[in-house]
Amino acid sequence: PAVAPTFRPNLAQQAVRALLHMVQFAIACIVMLLAMHYNGYVILSIFIGAFLGNFTFNWETIPLTMG
Repeated sequence: PAVAPTFRPNLAQQAVRALLHMVQFAIACIVMLLAMHYNGYVILSIFIGAFLGNFTFNWETIPLTMG
């Protein structure tokens, strides 16, 4: 069986990856605090934003196996 190639980031790439993870975590915490206001419009906006973000940026090609 063929072995898939691997990727090991260097120090600068890993620092950028860690920074992006921190930003994503911070935004998630802020969104959680917004939802804790128990304002229906804010919660609805969070759900709509999650739907639109996933619909727009997570458009994947799914391989089909025939047979």
